[in-house]
Amino acid sequence: MRKTALSLLTCLSAIPLVAQAQANGMKHTADEQAIMSAIADQDAAWNRGDAPAYVQSMLPEATCTNIVGVYFPNRAAFMKNISDILTGLFKGSVNHQTVQSIRFVAPDIAVVDTISALSGMARVPVGAEAVDGVMHSRPEMVMVRRPEGWRITSFHNVTINPRFLPPEAK
Repeated sequence: MRKTALSLLTCLSAIPLVAQAQANGMKHTADEQAIMSAIADQDAAWNRGDAPAYVQSMLPEATCTNIVGVYFPNRAAFMKNISDILTGLFKGSVNHQTVQSIRFVAPDIAVVDTISALSGMARVPVGAEAVDGVMHSRPEMVMVRRPEGWRITSFHNVTINPRFLPPEAK
């Protein structure tokens, strides 16, 4: 049953966030659609436990800071961490990001803010809290346009204290 539910959630999270926005009457540029598709691909990779696919949208020199403040100087170091947690603490977990904003600071640079809802983890990391089994965080990504598409050059993620959980995350 859990495997079936996980498979269903994986499929659902892979539906581009563009469809969600369009259902709410929002229209997006091709760049916004490409960015939201990259984020949906990240969720699908996480939900499959596929670390290489999860970091696929990152540039090799991308820097990352995780929810407990650990800094990773490049994609390879971050992928090692993601691989470790997807086979350990977060094995079998389900992640779903909801795009909160995409702000273009230049034609080829976007700051993307999401709210992430993570469930099904073995335990919550020290310093984080879960509400009803769901840990929320706020990933912020700086993305740059490259010939192969929009890629993350900086990724920073912080947990949301449940007392300050925004209504859209509940």
